Amino acid sequence: MYDFPKEFKTDDLECCLHSNLKLIHYYELKWVDDTHALAIFTDVRTANLALGINDSFIKFRPFW
Repeated sequence: MYDFPKEFKTDDLECCLHSNLKLIHYYELKWVDDTHALAIFTDVRTANLALGINDSFIKFRPFW
């Protein structure tokens, strides 16, 4: 997850994931800096779904 506003907090990122994926406990968030965070999923299917999220404030890309 990247290129989101510096003001965003963990709750903002979780809200995006929950509203788009309908998941609660299938990932872990790790902050990299103020505008980047890793969303670590337990399975490839869910990670691929996250890559398809179209949000106006948060961008998604894979991290290998």
